[in-house]
Amino acid sequence: MKLNDRGSIGATFTIIIVVFLSAVVMFIFPLMTELDQGENISQMSVQELTVVFVDKVRTTGKLTLDDYDDFVEKISATGNAYDISMKIGILDENQAKKSAIVSSDKVGENSYYYKFASQLLSELQQDDTHTVLFKEGDIFTVEVKLDSIPVADQLHGTVSGTTSSVNDTYGRHSGMVMANGEL
Repeated sequence: MKLNDRGSIGATFTIIIVVFLSAVVMFIFPLMTELDQGENISQMSVQELTVVFVDKVRTTGKLTLDDYDDFVEKISATGNAYDISMKIGILDENQAKKSAIVSSDKVGENSYYYKFASQLLSELQQDDTHTVLFKEGDIFTVEVKLDSIPVADQLHGTVSGTTSSVNDTYGRHSGMVMANGEL
């Protein structure tokens, strides 16, 4: 082997490394930036859709299977899988009675009992109208958590050697029901 042969092999190897690093800088990092922006848009969309869904339930006083299915379909269009948790705090007005302990004119505080997503979905599917009615003063809450690792996080993990967490909250909204539900 001649010295020139080794020098040209080393130069060729250096050129290959430089081309590879250039490809990474030119393609991978912009792709990661675009995917991050896409995830931000997905998160904002899910938050907005959650607010619209909860506010519709709050203003009408009813949760319908069609509204829920439409909500699930719209957030699924972002390309991610989500875990949707719903909770309704049902106002128990029986607790609002006069309290003899403090004074005779003081009214006791209202209390709430809760139904969660599985109970609400079961009621929606069992009822002939596929509707659950609420009353004014109930509190409706929806939280949407990511149930998969987005492509952007997978790519970040591949490049940096780290792992991503699942169950980031993408949407959360709650509020008091403002109208008694009617069929």
